[in-house]
Formats: sequence, C-alpha cells, structure tokens
Amino acid sequence: MPGVPPPDPALPAPEGLARLENAIARFRAHTGPLAPHFAYGPVSKDAWEAVHAMHVANHLDALLV
Repeated sequence: MPGVPPPDPALPAPEGLARLENAIARFRAHTGPLAPHFAYGPVSKDAWEAVHAMHVANHLDALLV
C-alpha cells in the first residue's frame, strides 16, 4: 500500500501471524467510516474484507511455494 513501509523480513513468523490476527480483529471490530481503498476508491466493509482476504491469501500462498 502506498505510504506503508514493507514488513521486516527478519520478523519471526509467529510474531507476523500475531500481528495479522490483531489487524483482522481490529478491522472487524471497527464500526466507524472507512477510508477509500487506495486502488478501488470507496467500498463497503464487506468489499474491504474480501479484497484484503484475497491479498493475504496471495501472500500466504507465496510463503508455501
């Protein structure tokens, strides 16, 4: 995402997974307005979740190759 630093490649996998789980929990608990998606513009919370679930799956798939 523009403006977001890349993750630290030295970050231990369990810590990275814990950060991901925390981010998902914070997103699901969020009830306020959402910023426009950097590529798709204004989208619903369901669309945000779907887009990011596919993004996460893509990254996790790359780890398993």
